[in-house]
Amino acid sequence: MLMAILPPIGLLQYSIPELGSEQIMEAASEIAERGLVVTPCVLLRSDEKNSTVHTHRGHSKMSEQRAFKNPYPDYTGPGCAQDLFDMQGNLTQHFASRISSKISELLSVMENGLKNADPRDCTGYTGWAGIAVLYLHLHSIFGEPLFLQKALDYVSHSLRSLTQRWVTFLCGDAGPLAVAAVVYHRLQKPHEAEECVNSLQIGA
Repeated sequence: MLMAILPPIGLLQYSIPELGSEQIMEAASEIAERGLVVTPCVLLRSDEKNSTVHTHRGHSKMSEQRAFKNPYPDYTGPGCAQDLFDMQGNLTQHFASRISSKISELLSVMENGLKNADPRDCTGYTGWAGIAVLYLHLHSIFGEPLFLQKALDYVSHSLRSLTQRWVTFLCGDAGPLAVAAVVYHRLQKPHEAEECVNSLQIGA
């Protein structure tokens, strides 16, 4: 079954069994010559209706398949996870090393992508303060001074680009100032941390 959308009339159906890609293109060309196809992607194989997102009169129908197939075996008890966790439930050294290696790899990809980031985006939602939060979290987990220094670098960048929108945490200045206060506190710089807090109170 092929269906062609016919705004504003509705749906026009063509019963064409077992169409291949060439026949679909031929049918599409024929329908187009008749002036019926006025929007892209208006043809559907009826056997694909459960796996294809399609529209009718502007309303979209999402695919019924909403999850990825899990390629991994089901959990059957502590024995199947012995390579990942020890008897106390802690990560094994091997698995922890793999996680750390992957974190380093992903951070490298992120840092490379940040070369093209908007230098004026100070926000915690999409900007430099958000990157600072990431490194602040990594410092909380791993305790590496390098992560705290990275957090300082990015939040400092953010503080130089404040928007004067005080009332929003994610998209305004409250987020960067709050993150900076935490970073300075961890760096044992109480004066700078207090300045950030005072700026937050003034803005509020």
